[in-house]
Amino acid sequence: MSDIARAQSVATNAQNKIAQLDREINTLTKQVQDHKNNYKELKRQAVKEAVDQDGQLVDAAQVRMKAEKEKMNSYDKKAELKQLKRDKSELESDLKVLNKYLQRATSINASVQSAANTVQGKL
Repeated sequence: MSDIARAQSVATNAQNKIAQLDREINTLTKQVQDHKNNYKELKRQAVKEAVDQDGQLVDAAQVRMKAEKEKMNSYDKKAELKQLKRDKSELESDLKVLNKYLQRATSINASVQSAANTVQGKL
């Protein structure tokens, strides 16, 4: 496999990885939103239970704890999402550089082939 073919293969693999990261980012973004919504709903539920069941504050505290756990899950997903976005950005940057060198290599290869054909034609 020539260096150009190998570089093209690497570029294709990088593009596939970027697409995979995009899918993971979309999934995590949805999960973060779900956690936020769950957190808000659980807080509302905790307030409602505290109001509805004056003597049952333990239940409201349990719901509040669930809400805080949901909030922490959201933070964890946000951190994971941030890292995935960073990884994607680095990969895109590397791919841009690889494509630039690939274009140069292809151009040089074409020039060499042309020169070789010219020389061969004169022989």
